[in-house]
Amino acid sequence: MAHDNEKLSVIYDLHSHTKASEGDLTPLELVDRAVLMGVDVLAIMKK
Repeated sequence: MAHDNEKLSVIYDLHSHTKASEGDLTPLELVDRAVLMGVDVLAIMKK
């Protein structure tokens, strides 16, 4: 929990695609890349 003086930051990617739809990466590759980029919340779209 943040104290009064602290700022919280969360990185969201709420619209990503994998090879199963319009993307270039497998789901695992996409998750790995998101982790490397510091993404905290990842939503994978079906279409």
